[in-house]
Amino acid sequence: MVAERKIKPNDEKLEEIAAKFLKIGQIEEALTVGAIISEKKRASRIFEKIALVYAKRAVL
Repeated sequence: MVAERKIKPNDEKLEEIAAKFLKIGQIEEALTVGAIISEKKRASRIFEKIALVYAKRAVL
């Protein structure tokens, strides 16, 4: 018999992970993690940071 548990990390940790992905330039991964965040305010902050990174890359 296999016991299966679904563990959902909290939104604070997901926000930290997304920020780390942005720091190393992995925008797609940050978007993926941002989409998992259920708290709208935290998700919005991550998407704002992602938008800024896209804007900075377009200018350069």
